[in-house]
Parts: sequence; structure tokens; C-alpha cells
Amino acid sequence: MKILAIRGSNLTSFAGDFALELDRPPLDRLGLFAISGATGAGKSTLLDALCLALFDRTPRLGGPSKVLVGRADEDEEARLSAYDVRGMLRRGAGKGHAEVDFLGKDGRRYRARWNVWRARERAEGRFRPQELSLTDVASGQLFGRTKGEVLQAIQERLGLSFDQFRRSALLAQGEFAAFLRADANERAELLERMTGTEVYSRVSIAAHEKNAKEQEELKRLSLGLAAIALMSDADREGARAQLGEEEAARVREETRLREAEAARSWYAQRAEFLGQEQQAGSAVAKAEAEREAAAPREALLESVRAAEGFRAVVSAVEAAEQGCVRAEAEQLERASRAEAALAAAAAQRQVRMQAEAARAAALDAEASVRPALEEAATLDTRRAEAEREAREAAELAKQSKAAEATAREALALVQAAEVKAQALVDAAEAWRASHASWEPLATEWSRWQRELERFAGALKEEQAAGADVDRLGKDADRLGNEAQARREEHQGAVESEAQAQALATHAEAALGEDGGAARRALRETLLARQDALGALALAGEGARVEGTAEGDAAAEVKRHREASLRAAEEAKDAASRRVTQEAMLHEARRAQSRAEATQGLASHRAALHEGDPCPLCGALEHPYAREGSALEGLVAEAAARVLELESARDAAAKQEGAASVRQATADTAATQAEARRDTAARKRTTHRESWRAARERWTRAVLPGEDSASSADAKASSRGEKARTASDAGASATNAEAPRSLSANASPPEDAEAPAAQAWIRAAQEDVSVRLATLREEEASAEARASAARDARTLLETRRTRREGATDALRKAEDAWSRAAQSHREALLRRDTARDARERALTEVSPPFASETAPWKEKLAEDPARFQSRCFDRVTKWREKLAELDASRRRLEEEQGRRAREEDRLKDRHEDAQTAGHRASLKDAAFQDASKARARLLHGRSTQEVRAELQARLDAAQATYERAREDSEALQQAEKVATARAEDAVRLRTEAARVLDSAQAVLAERLAGHGTTLEELKALLSRGAAWCDAEARALNALRESVAQARAVLVERRERRVRHEASGLPALAEADVADLCERLRTDVEVRRRAEALLRAKLDTDDAARARHGAEARALELRRGEAEVWKTLGDLIGSHDGKKFKVFAQSLTLDALLLHANAHLRELARRYRLERVPGHDLDLQVVDGDMGDEVRSVASLSGGESFLVSLALALGLASLSSETTQVETLFIDEGFGTLDPETLEVALATLDALQATGRQVGIISHVSGLAERIGVQVRVVKQGGGRSRLVVEGDAGIVVPADQQVA
Repeated sequence: MKILAIRGSNLTSFAGDFALELDRPPLDRLGLFAISGATGAGKSTLLDALCLALFDRTPRLGGPSKVLVGRADEDEEARLSAYDVRGMLRRGAGKGHAEVDFLGKDGRRYRARWNVWRARERAEGRFRPQELSLTDVASGQLFGRTKGEVLQAIQERLGLSFDQFRRSALLAQGEFAAFLRADANERAELLERMTGTEVYSRVSIAAHEKNAKEQEELKRLSLGLAAIALMSDADREGARAQLGEEEAARVREETRLREAEAARSWYAQRAEFLGQEQQAGSAVAKAEAEREAAAPREALLESVRAAEGFRAVVSAVEAAEQGCVRAEAEQLERASRAEAALAAAAAQRQVRMQAEAARAAALDAEASVRPALEEAATLDTRRAEAEREAREAAELAKQSKAAEATAREALALVQAAEVKAQALVDAAEAWRASHASWEPLATEWSRWQRELERFAGALKEEQAAGADVDRLGKDADRLGNEAQARREEHQGAVESEAQAQALATHAEAALGEDGGAARRALRETLLARQDALGALALAGEGARVEGTAEGDAAAEVKRHREASLRAAEEAKDAASRRVTQEAMLHEARRAQSRAEATQGLASHRAALHEGDPCPLCGALEHPYAREGSALEGLVAEAAARVLELESARDAAAKQEGAASVRQATADTAATQAEARRDTAARKRTTHRESWRAARERWTRAVLPGEDSASSADAKASSRGEKARTASDAGASATNAEAPRSLSANASPPEDAEAPAAQAWIRAAQEDVSVRLATLREEEASAEARASAARDARTLLETRRTRREGATDALRKAEDAWSRAAQSHREALLRRDTARDARERALTEVSPPFASETAPWKEKLAEDPARFQSRCFDRVTKWREKLAELDASRRRLEEEQGRRAREEDRLKDRHEDAQTAGHRASLKDAAFQDASKARARLLHGRSTQEVRAELQARLDAAQATYERAREDSEALQQAEKVATARAEDAVRLRTEAARVLDSAQAVLAERLAGHGTTLEELKALLSRGAAWCDAEARALNALRESVAQARAVLVERRERRVRHEASGLPALAEADVADLCERLRTDVEVRRRAEALLRAKLDTDDAARARHGAEARALELRRGEAEVWKTLGDLIGSHDGKKFKVFAQSLTLDALLLHANAHLRELARRYRLERVPGHDLDLQVVDGDMGDEVRSVASLSGGESFLVSLALALGLASLSSETTQVETLFIDEGFGTLDPETLEVALATLDALQATGRQVGIISHVSGLAERIGVQVRVVKQGGGRSRLVVEGDAGIVVPADQQVA
């Protein structure tokens, strides 16, 4: 990597462009050149420009800061942070840039450019974000689109990061001089900062913290594993066996429960079917009553249908009446319209004549005015031209006068600005003279700013450490007290757990070994007896009930068969009558149809005339033309006959249906009774068989089991006596005698229906119930003891958890107390270290304030930020005043030039105004002459106005005449139409009266023949076809509802019979509900016991799984923690020193290797090495004194400079081991050398050219120009401006563009 050129524009003191071309003569052929200049001239700006272009950062603007720098009257958004690199832009400049050409690792030439500007490139605009670019000079290719991508591309081609570049190319020799004078701790900090080895401290601290966390996690996992409680294998096997017994008992109880619920469902369904059958019977009775109540509605429907034959005649009369009324109204209306049309036509003829006269008068007026209009138009044209020229001349004169006034005002403003600029120059010069003491602080402000920040940081660290000391001391005391309290709580928890353990042991001993199995066996034995007794009771009761039902059903069969025979005879007679009536009804309907057809043609008889053919049949004779009344009587007679026959037929059909229903009902009832009889017989047989089977089961199973049951009772009683009181023992003795009383009874009778069987069953059931009640009391007592044992175990678990929590809290309290004590010790050490650093920083910052009379040290210690801010205000004020002075001088020169130009401009504007005024006067006179001539014509009115008035009068007269003519023609046509329509209306009225008379005659004739009135006929006809259809549908619906209700009754009766035929349950209906509840309770008890056992086993399974998983996790974590423990023991420490010191010692060895190589060239006499037994302490070996070992503090000033220079060159070689750095810049330090040593140092640096390096020395030493071939001088020009000058020895040509920038 080699720097070829540094360029820039408007950066701090460099106003405008500047350039330092290192690859062009004379600098390209030299290995050594100097950069010199006065303090504050801008030497460091060259290095800042180099870093900005390459990294967007500078060494002196690398710290974080939230302080916003700017004037008091500026917005905060317009200010910049104290370390914002955009602050490098020169004040008053709108934009600036830094540019560097360099050779990359690949040997190609690249150009990096950094741009900064303000908004709209104006000096008062706000800063915009800076931009970076990288270009291949040869190809012009750009790299990267964003700033981050460009920085990455630059770093890849340089081969160096910013920190590496700063250590290998920008050598701060002053830091190595401090490195030699520092003790071991300070040398460690300096070496860390110079070599970038701070990462090793972070690694050491991270390893220490990671090891502590891993050990803490191991401890936590171990405690968690120990806290998991597991059941023993014996307990698990016992719980599994008990679970199996409970499951088997639950299955038996659930089977009995399902049988009982099925019986209850059967009885409930039978009751539901009986209720539905009763509802269906009620529905049949209701439907038949509604059908009989609808007989008057059927008669009304037949009357309405008969009246339909008169609808056409009545409608014709009504239509004729309405037509007559409309014709009369139309005649009156049309006569009125005809008279109005005659009057309107006469009036419109007068209007037309008046409009024609007005049109002629308008034409005459327009012809008389036409000559005057033509002359006036000519004068208007001449006057308008004169007016336009006068207006233009006046406007030009006005503009000229305004321009002259503006020029006078501008001259006055320029003169005032000139006076103001002169005053600003004088004021700035006076202020600079009165504040000359501020110049040293302002010129080297960056140096003093760094020192003040170091002091502020040290003071802040000291104060923070002091506050931490007080706070951590109080925390340590408080945590110690808390740890003691946790110890006492832990001891109390241990004692409580011991008490709970004793209570649990006592409760489990009181519970005994296990009496539950014996009680369950006894309970199952008693329940089995109860089931057997229930089967006997059901079989006996069923046999008796079914015997009675069989006899009742046989009698019912006989009764229903006799009723069926009687209903069959009645149905046969009714069917015969119905067939006869249907045949007669068919013939009557045919006769009625023929009569109605004949009557339908009667409406055409009015059109028949003697001698004319009939329009229907063509006959010339019309014998029935006047016989309408006879046909109407025939139709009425046929209709009455049809109604009579329909009534007779319906009555026969109703009798037939009723008889059929009675027969079907009787047959169904007989069939059902036979089914019930057969079912009862089968069930009776079944119950007898069930009785015999249950009796045999009792004889075989129950009676021989007496001894085993008695022994089970005795065993349960003896086992319970061990843990119960004397009263419990007495109860057990009573229970032991109960089975013997039952076994003394005789076996069940052989006949299930015998009265003795019921008495025996009642006695046996009472005995079993008493023994079950006694057993329940024993189970309740055992459950109470088990509950006490569970409560004791729960209390033990609670107190064990409390003891574990107290143990964990004690451990955490002791750990917190230990950490607090360690933090308190570390805070004490930090406070002492910070106090020493503050005192050193105060010594370094003293020089610029030596002349201060005020107690500046106290103010600095009181508020470092405020003190630094005031110093910065001074510096900013000084720089602003210098910039204002320079700007005021330039402004004064500009204002003087503007004043001369404004005076010339004012003279020209005055002459133009006079010329324009004279011309405007001439044009105005010509306009006045033309205006007077025009005013004498048309009374001054415009030609357009006169022409518009005449044309408007003419157009209005013409339009009025046209409208009058059109209206007259239209009214004449309307008069003709109205007259014709009135005549037609008279004819239509006469025709409507004739039609009405004819229709009324026909209607009167029909009404007289039928024997009814018109009002009665209209009342019947008011019910139309829709009513008839709706009424017919309603009556049909009533008939259908009767049939449907009868069908539903039959279906529900059959469903009830089928359900009863499915078989009566073995359990009695009265006992089913109680038995279901009792069995459901027993099943629930079994389920709860089973769930408790299963939950206990599941909990233990989960605990075992968790125990195994946590054990495996603990083993894995222990292996990982061992690795971190080894690493923590090797390199870990809480402050990071353990690994940092080791790594820095290795770095120091490499640095000394490179430094001694350069020291052999600079001062062959000396060699650096580490002090034996110390990591970072240095000593000097003096070769001229027989390799005598000396302290580095014994070196003189010049010797110290040579050693520190060798260290700086060594760091450059160390930092650039992977990338060859061919351009170096060394800052200061040569003023301490004598001429001979200076020559040696310069010769050594110049010899670096042989390795391809080029070295630039930044120094204030004036003699460097005589010893170095080329010197780059930064020359102050005043006003905060500097220029760059390249000066060479005689014989070295300096290009013109390299001399001044």
C-alpha cells in the first residue's frame, strides 16, 4: 500500500483547493520529506484529509460525544456533534471534499473521495450526509453503492483497517516516549491502545464469567435432581394390583348400571307411546266434529256455483250504464272545447295584424341611421389607434421614472452597506487586538481538548467509583443481614419438616396394612346376593303379572272378535247402498250438464229474427226463441236432484267407512290382544324358568358360599380390630352373626307365584340391606383414616418444599453477599486508580492556563464539562471573529465596486425618463383631437351600441310577427278538430243509451224466470272463483284431516303394541329409578378410586422420566462445564489481566524484535529487552559499556527520542506484516536531537527508501529544511486561511502547480 496523492477543498484552514502529489517531482524521487508550519496552520489537516478519504474517520475525531456544537441562535438540528467529521468543512463554505490516490495490494491505482456539503451548497444551509466513492483510475470503474460497501472495498484494497493504518502509517512518536516513561500498569494501557490488543481482556473476562455461570448452573441442576421424589418398586406394584381390582369392580358395576338404565328406558318409552295414542284418539274426534260443522258451508258453495250463470248478464248491464255516463260527460267536454277554440282563433288574427305593422316600422328606422354609423366607425378606428400610442408612451415614461427612482434607492443602499462594512472591519480589528491572549488556546485546541476530556473522564470515574464504594458497602452489610435471616429460616424449615414427617408416619401406622381388599370382597359377596335376590324377585313378580295379563288378554280377544263380525255386516250393507247411489248420481249429473249446455245458448236468442238463419245451427225456424223460463226450471231441477243424490251417497259412504273403521279397529285390537296373550304366556314361562334358574343358582352358589363369606367377615373384623377402638370391635361382632341368621332360613319355594316366595324374598332382602349398611359404615371409617394419612403426607410435602425453598434462598443470599463484598473491594481499587489518573491529567492540561488569574483548577474540578464548554466557546469565538474579519474585508471591497456601478446606472436612467415624458405629451394631444370629433356623431354613442339597438328592434318585430302567424294557423286547425269531436260525442251518447236499454230488458227477463232479486244475485256473485276454489280446498282438507287422524291413531296403536311385544324387562318399574341411582353412585366411587391410583402411578412415571432426563442433562452439562473450568483456570480473570498480560508480553517481544532492528541503525550502542521476571517492564542494554543493563529512565532526551522512534518504526513493521506499507508519517519529536544525532536519524529514515518506503516528518524544527531535500510548508495567510507550498533544494525543480494550493 502506498499513498500517491492527497487532495482536498475547503477543509478547515484550507480555503479552496489544495493538493500534495507524492508521485510527482520532486517528492516522487525522495524517501524523506518534511511537513512544517506554524501552530494551527493546518499540518494535521493533511492527515485528516488522508483518513477522511480512506475511512470517513480521523484520529482526533474518533471519540463519542452527545454535545452539539454551534452558535446560541442556531437550531439544534443545524448543529453537529463535537466529533462529527462533517465539522471539517470550512466555515462559510457550501461544500468540500478530500481525495486520496493510492496503490492497492493488487498494484492498481485507486482514487478514494470523501464529499461533504450543505443544503443547496449555501453557507447557511444545513449539513447533508457525507458520501464516499472509490474509483479505479485506469478503467474508471466505481466500487460500492452505499457508504458501507465503499468502506469495505477500500479496506480490501488497502489491506488495512483504520486502526491498523493509524498504527502503521501515522506514527505518533510522542506516545512511545510516554511508553518508555510509564510504569507497568500505564505501559499496559498504552501498549493496548497502540497495538489493539484490548480483545484479550474481553476474552479473559468472558472466560471467567462463563465458568462462573456454568458452575452455578451445575449446582442448580444438582439441587433440582435431588428434589425429585420417586416411589419405591414395592409401592408401585401394590398400586398396580389395587388399580386392577378397582377396574374389574367398576366394569361389573357399569354392566349392571347399563341393564338398569335399559329397563328404565323401556318403561319410559311405553309411557310415551300410550300418551301419543291418547293424543291421536283426541285428534280423530276433533277432526270428525269439524267435518260435521262444515255442512252449511257446502250448501253455500253449491248456491254460489248455481248463480254463476247470471254473471254475464249482470256484467253487461253494469258495463252499459258506465258507458252511458262516460258518453254524456265526453259530449259536454267536447262542446266546451269547440267554443273556446272559436274565440281563441278570432283573437289571434288581431295580434297577427299588429305584429306585421311593427315589423315594417323597424325596417324604416334601420335604413335612416345607416350613413351616420359608417362615418362613426371610421372615427372610432382612428381614435383607438391614437389612444393606444398615447397609453404606450405614458407607460414608457412611467417605467423610466420608476427605474430612475429604483436606481437612486439602490445607490443609497449600496452607500449604506459600504459604511456598515467599514464599521464591521474596524470592530473586528479592535476585538482581535483586545483578545490576543486567547490565540494560544485556539491554535492548539484539539490537544487541550483531549487533555480536558481525559481529566473529565478520570474525575467522573473517580466520583462514580466513590459512589459505588458507598453503595456497595451498604449493600454488603444489608446482604449479610439477609443471609443470617435466611439461615434462621432454613433451620426453622428443617425442624417443621421433621415434625411433619413424624405426623405422616403416625397416620400411616394408624391406617394399618390394608383392610380395603377384605371389605371390597365382602361388599362384592353381599352385592352378588342382592343381585340373586333381585333376580328371584323379578322372576316371581313377572310370573304373577304375566299370568294375570294372559287371562285378561284371552277375554279381550273373544270380545274384539265378536265386535269385528258385527262391523263387517254393517259395512257390507252400507257398500251396497253406496254403489246404487253412485249410479243414480252419475245419471243425474249427465242430465244437469245437458240442461246447463242448453241454457248457455239462450243468450243468443235475442239476436234471432224470423226468416234469418240461426248463427249457431243455420236453421230458418226458431221455435224456442221465447222459451227461456222453461230451460231455467229444468236446470234448477237437475241441480237439486244431484245434490240430493250426493247427500245420500255421502251418508252411505260415511256409514261404510265407520263400519270399516270399527271392523279394522276390532281386528287390530283382537290381533293385539292375541299378541299380548301369547307374549304374556311366553313371558310367564320365561319368568318361571328364570325363577327355577335363580333358585338353582341360589342353591348351588349362595348357600355353599356362606362359610367363605363368614370367614371373610371374620378376617375383616380381626384385621380391623388391630387399628380400631372397642366400639368398632363390637360392631364387627354384630356383623359376624348376621350371615348365620340368613343361612338358617329355608331355600326359595319352587313355585314362583306362591305367596310364600314373596315373604322369603322380603326377609332375605332385609338381611342383605342391614349387612350392606354396616359395611358402608366401616368403609366410611376407613376412608376417614385414609384422608388423615393423605393430609399428613400433603403437609409433609408442603414443608419439604418450604425447606427446599429456604435452602435455595440461603444459598442465593450467601452468594449475593459474597459478590457484593467482592464488588466493594473492586470499587475501592477503581476509585484509587481514577484518582491517580485525574492528578496526572491535571498536570498535563496546566500549560495553556498558566496566565489565568482566576482559580481555574477549582472551576475545572467543579464542572469539567462546563469548563471545557467555556474554553470551546472562547476558541469558537476566536475563530468566528477571525472569519468575520476576513469576510468583512471582502465585503467592503465588494460594496465599493457596487457603489461605482450604481452611480453610472442612475445617470442613464435619468436621461431615459426625460425622453419618454416628451413623447407621451405629443401622443396624448393627438388622442384628444380624435375624441372630440367622434363625440359630435351619434351623440357620442358607440356604433356597436346603435347597431345592436336597431338590430334588436328589428329582430323582436320579426320574431313577434312569426309567432303571431304560427299561433293563428294552429288555432284555426284546433277549431276544426274541436267541432268534429263535438259532433262525434253526440253520436256516441245516443248509441250508449240504446245499449243500456237492451241490457236492462234482458236482465229483467232472466230475473223474473229464476224467481230471485237482483240484490240477492249480486250478493252471491260477490264471491268469485277464487273464493269457490278456496272453500272447496278447505272442505277437502277437512275430509282429508279426518282420514289422516284415523291413520295416525292406527299407526300409534300398532307402535305401542309392537313395543309391548318386545318383552317386559326383568326389573320392576317401581325399583328401576332407585337402582339406577345406587349403581351410578357405586360406579362413580369406583372411578374416583381408580383415578386416584392411576394419577399416583402417572405422577411417579413423570417423575421418573424427569429424573432420568435431568440426570442425563446434568451429566452432559458437567462435561461442558469441565471444559469451561479448565479454560477459566487457564486464562480467566474478573478484570481481564490474566490473559491480557500474557498476550501483551508476546506482542511486546515481537515489537522489541522489530524495534531493535531499527535501533541498530539509529543508535547501534543500545538494545531493548524485557526485565527478567516481569511481563511489561523494559531495560536497555548498553553495548559500549560491555552490555551493561540500564534503566530506560537513565536515557537522555535525544536517546529517548531515538528509542521511541525505533519503537514507532517497529510498530509500523509489526502492524504491516501482511501488507507492505510504503508511506509513513511521523509526528514531532526531532527538536530534542543534537545536529549529529539528527543527521543519523534522518539518514536512517531516508534509508527506508531502499525498502520502497516514503517518510513524511511533521515537525516545528526550522533546521529540517536544510537537511531534507524537499519541504512541504503550510503557510498562514491570515483570516484563518492557509496555503500549501512545496520547497526543494537547488537543482530540484518544483512544478508550478505544487507550489501554492
